[in-house]
Amino acid sequence: AGLSVYTDSSTNLAGGAAFTGTSRDGGSTPAYNMFVASVFADQAGTLKIQKSIDNTTWRDAATVAVTAGVPQELTVKCTARYYRAYYLNGATLQTQFLLTSAYQRI
Repeated sequence: AGLSVYTDSSTNLAGGAAFTGTSRDGGSTPAYNMFVASVFADQAGTLKIQKSIDNTTWRDAATVAVTAGVPQELTVKCTARYYRAYYLNGATLQTQFLLTSAYQRI
Protein backbone atom coordinates (compact mmCIF):
# COMPACT_ATOMS: atom_id res chain seq x y z
CA ALA A 1 0.00 0.00 0.00
CA GLY A 2 0.98 3.63 -0.28
CA LEU A 3 0.83 4.44 3.44
CA SER A 4 2.20 2.96 6.67
CA VAL A 5 0.83 4.74 9.76
CA TYR A 6 2.11 4.53 13.35
CA THR A 7 0.72 5.85 16.63
CA ASP A 8 3.83 7.08 18.39
CA SER A 9 2.28 8.30 21.65
CA SER A 10 -0.91 9.44 23.33
CA THR A 11 0.68 9.77 26.78
CA ASN A 12 0.57 13.32 28.17
CA LEU A 13 3.95 14.96 28.73
CA ALA A 14 5.08 16.90 31.78
CA GLY A 15 6.20 20.49 31.42
CA GLY A 16 9.53 20.61 29.57
CA ALA A 17 9.45 16.85 28.82
CA ALA A 18 10.44 15.33 25.49
CA PHE A 19 9.15 12.31 23.59
CA THR A 20 11.36 10.49 21.09
CA GLY A 21 9.46 8.25 18.70
CA THR A 22 10.44 4.78 17.59
CA SER A 23 12.97 4.58 14.79
CA ARG A 24 11.18 3.66 11.55
CA ASP A 25 13.27 1.70 9.03
CA GLY A 26 12.43 2.59 5.44
CA GLY A 27 14.65 -0.23 4.19
CA SER A 28 17.89 -0.33 2.22
CA THR A 29 15.87 0.34 -0.94
CA PRO A 30 13.10 2.52 0.46
CA ALA A 31 9.59 1.85 -0.83
CA TYR A 32 8.41 5.24 0.46
CA ASN A 33 9.45 8.75 -0.50
CA MET A 34 7.83 10.88 2.23
CA PHE A 35 7.81 10.75 6.04
CA VAL A 36 5.06 12.61 7.89
CA ALA A 37 4.66 13.47 11.58
CA SER A 38 1.36 14.83 12.95
CA VAL A 39 0.63 16.09 16.45
CA PHE A 40 -2.17 17.51 18.53
CA ALA A 41 -1.29 18.90 21.96
CA ASP A 42 -3.24 21.14 24.30
CA GLN A 43 0.01 22.91 25.25
CA ALA A 44 2.57 24.63 23.03
CA GLY A 45 5.72 22.74 22.05
CA THR A 46 8.04 21.82 19.19
CA LEU A 47 7.59 19.00 16.67
CA LYS A 48 10.57 17.60 14.78
CA ILE A 49 11.24 14.90 12.23
CA GLN A 50 14.68 13.40 12.67
CA LYS A 51 16.60 11.23 10.20
CA SER A 52 19.56 8.86 10.35
CA ILE A 53 21.59 6.82 7.88
CA ASP A 54 22.81 4.37 10.56
CA ASN A 55 20.05 4.38 13.24
CA THR A 56 22.58 5.85 15.71
CA THR A 57 23.37 9.42 14.73
CA TRP A 58 20.21 11.52 14.39
CA ARG A 59 19.84 14.89 12.67
CA ASP A 60 16.85 17.21 12.50
CA ALA A 61 15.19 17.04 9.07
CA ALA A 62 12.39 19.53 9.86
CA THR A 63 11.14 21.51 12.87
CA VAL A 64 7.95 23.45 13.58
CA ALA A 65 6.54 25.31 16.57
CA VAL A 66 3.22 23.90 17.78
CA THR A 67 0.50 26.20 19.06
CA ALA A 68 -1.64 24.84 21.90
CA GLY A 69 -4.84 23.25 20.58
CA VAL A 70 -3.88 23.53 16.90
CA PRO A 71 -3.06 20.32 14.95
CA GLN A 72 0.34 20.48 13.24
CA GLU A 73 1.93 18.33 10.53
CA LEU A 74 5.45 18.08 9.10
CA THR A 75 6.44 16.30 5.88
CA VAL A 76 9.94 15.56 4.56
CA LYS A 77 11.28 13.82 1.49
CA CYS A 78 13.07 10.57 2.36
CA THR A 79 16.81 11.00 1.93
CA ALA A 80 17.94 8.57 4.65
CA ARG A 81 17.01 5.05 5.75
CA TYR A 82 15.65 5.81 9.24
CA TYR A 83 13.14 8.39 10.47
CA ARG A 84 11.44 9.22 13.75
CA ALA A 85 9.18 11.87 15.27
CA TYR A 86 10.32 13.96 18.23
CA TYR A 87 8.28 16.31 20.42
CA LEU A 88 9.42 18.77 23.07
CA ASN A 89 6.62 19.99 25.33
CA GLY A 90 6.48 23.58 26.58
CA ALA A 91 6.48 24.53 30.25
CA THR A 92 2.93 23.34 31.09
CA LEU A 93 1.71 19.79 31.77
CA GLN A 94 -0.39 18.43 28.90
CA THR A 95 -3.88 16.99 29.30
CA GLN A 96 -4.23 16.02 25.61
CA PHE A 97 -1.52 14.67 23.32
CA LEU A 98 -1.46 12.53 20.19
CA LEU A 99 1.60 12.05 18.00
CA THR A 100 1.46 9.92 14.86
CA SER A 101 3.86 9.33 12.00
CA ALA A 102 3.68 7.70 8.60
CA TYR A 103 5.69 6.65 5.61
CA GLN A 104 3.95 7.62 2.39
CA ARG A 105 4.50 6.72 -1.25
CA ILE A 106 3.45 9.39 -3.71
